[in-house]
Amino acid sequence: MEFLVCNQFFPHFQAKSKLLQRQLADPVKVARDEWRERETGLVSQLKLLSSGKRRAEEKLLQFGSSLEVIKGKLAYAERMVASHEVEKKQLLLRLEMEMGKDELICRLEKEIAEKAADASREKDAHQRLLQQVELKDKDLLLEQNKKINQNEGSKSPVDNLVSQKTSESPPSKRKLKDLVDTKKESIQVDSMTREQKNGPASCANVQGSEKHASSHAANARDSMMPFFQMAAQMVISMEV
Repeated sequence: MEFLVCNQFFPHFQAKSKLLQRQLADPVKVARDEWRERETGLVSQLKLLSSGKRRAEEKLLQFGSSLEVIKGKLAYAERMVASHEVEKKQLLLRLEMEMGKDELICRLEKEIAEKAADASREKDAHQRLLQQVELKDKDLLLEQNKKINQNEGSKSPVDNLVSQKTSESPPSKRKLKDLVDTKKESIQVDSMTREQKNGPASCANVQGSEKHASSHAANARDSMMPFFQMAAQMVISMEV
């Protein structure tokens, strides 16, 4: 009934509706197809973006791990730099100490060289003084021998013993006391032998000559006393 009523009032309604449906179906289909294409494109872009995001996250993780490694290396390098600075300071201190030791060694070497030069100069001076003392002693002995030879008479055995005693060791190495005592003893023995030979008559002459010789020997001894003392000190120091 409804179909008949509608067919009478709207005879072409069904055909128009079908035509309209067909006309509307094509754009919808096209739009649907376009939307599906766009959807597939967006899905593919989304997949690309998600894969790029994953790659970026992986790179970020790699960068993070490499950054941690770099931080560790940097901390190790800082520790090494600090240790090298400490070693550098220690080496500088050792260098300063070695330089100070070198300066001390140079100063000590200079002092030793100066002392060696002073010692050599003192040794040369000692040698010259010894030579002078020996020459003076030889001159005194020669003068004494001349005076003894000028006296009359020959020497007694006691005089020979005294002369042997005085000639046993070099005058430069005898002590000053022994040298003076030997000279006194030789003078006394000489006077005694002359008294025994000449008798009372010549006693006055002998005593006068003895006084003259003894006074001359005393003057020479007094003049040479500083040289004898210096020579005795040098001989004692050399023997020590």
